[in-house]
Amino acid sequence: MTELVVPVESLLLNVATGELLPATVENAATVLEVAREIEANLRTVKQNATAYLVEQARLNGTKTFHTVSGKVELSGGTATEYDAADLMEALREAGCPEDRISAAVEETISYKVNRSVLRQLVGANEDYRAAAELAERTVEKPWRASVK
Repeated sequence: MTELVVPVESLLLNVATGELLPATVENAATVLEVAREIEANLRTVKQNATAYLVEQARLNGTKTFHTVSGKVELSGGTATEYDAADLMEALREAGCPEDRISAAVEETISYKVNRSVLRQLVGANEDYRAAAELAERTVEKPWRASVK
């Protein structure tokens, strides 16, 4: 098992005020709330700038803009997507060969562990527990903190 090493800083930066605060739980909560508020404001600023570029792209007929500081490229917008089952059915009805339908609509299979059922299984049978332990993997997830 890997030991978690958490760097402990003695000061926390309140980005709204520029203040360096002593590292306390209360100050950490304040710093997180302020940072999240600024993050939300920045998201709005980015959305507004992007909306302006979308309008300019509509007016100018281009998604690429050249400025003195570099090139600005706009991506996204309307895209065509297909319902795979509906497409397969429509192609069959249109007489399309099955091998071409399979080529056009690729089959993908995904599995997800239902932890509730797995807990029941491993609690009821030692062989099931051993099987589950063989399939276990440890993964690192980013730490998050929420302020309520």
